[in-house]
Amino acid sequence: MRALNFNGRLQGIGNRLEEIIRLEALSDRWDRPINYFWRNPPPRRRWRRLLRPTPEALNRTYPILLRAGRVAILPGENAQAVEWDPIPELQGSFSGDELRRCAQRLQAVFPIGFAAGLEPVAIHLRGTDRIDPSSTHEHFLRSEAEFHALLERTAAAVNRLGPCPVFLCGDSAAAIARLRSLLEPGITLVDPVCPPAVPTPYRDFFALTACRAIYLASQFSSFSLTAALIGDRPIHMANASSTVRERYGARIEPLP
Repeated sequence: MRALNFNGRLQGIGNRLEEIIRLEALSDRWDRPINYFWRNPPPRRRWRRLLRPTPEALNRTYPILLRAGRVAILPGENAQAVEWDPIPELQGSFSGDELRRCAQRLQAVFPIGFAAGLEPVAIHLRGTDRIDPSSTHEHFLRSEAEFHALLERTAAAVNRLGPCPVFLCGDSAAAIARLRSLLEPGITLVDPVCPPAVPTPYRDFFALTACRAIYLASQFSSFSLTAALIGDRPIHMANASSTVRERYGARIEPLP
């Protein structure tokens, strides 16, 4: 059967992997091979002129350092390929069990893990690009005060676990430092064992999949949600709405 060609999203690892997971489920359902074209932003000058992205978005260019199951991940773009909107099945219709089964087919092509016998708890945070006072979308916080209150709430939830190893990662050095200061002395921060050449976003992502639970210190992040899905790990988050649960199929638990 002829393969379906699909052009992936331009931004973020989590967004792209969400698409690949759903395409894995679609490939099962249709019994059809699928090619996923892994697109990176065009040259900075053209990218800025067309979309006026944030400085962070300009840096979201990633090599292909993972493999899937039925879906072939290919570099570049295909002029005849479809995207998300023309395939209604990608928007929903998959059960959590289907998505978790398909997600576990995605694997890093590099070795990564924690020291022998170590299975830490993870705290992941998404920085202040998820703060917008004018937004009514559930993925956004309204103020810096809300963000810092969520950091404190997340740290308190982890502190209640008692002394344990914790992997802490995110895209804001200042927020990570604040979280670190809120953790009790019995909490030991650990890092994964990984080749130094691996880009930090990939290191953090696949390290999250190896943790026994993920605590999201932000309102929303497809990065940590898809990591929870691939690792089949519980993710504790403030925004545990039905829409997020249905979209991702991850084992979402409300943040205490």
